[in-house]
Amino acid sequence: MNIGPFDVTMDFGYQAPEARRKAAAEGQPAEYERVVRIAMSHGHAKSMIPILAGVIAKLEDEVGRIPTPGFEEKEKE
Repeated sequence: MNIGPFDVTMDFGYQAPEARRKAAAEGQPAEYERVVRIAMSHGHAKSMIPILAGVIAKLEDEVGRIPTPGFEEKEKE
């Protein structure tokens, strides 16, 4: 994710299992293949926060709390 003066850009990628195995054998980090890039204004990015929170809250109502390592510490602040 990158934030510039006019936009927020997010790259989403895929890491093939074969790439992970090969990289592990070579002692190197596996590379990701970029699948999609999403760019939006700061305002659009900020408006996505409550939308995503609502989707996750609905899912948690259906399946229970989703464990998120590292997130619990932020909730305590």
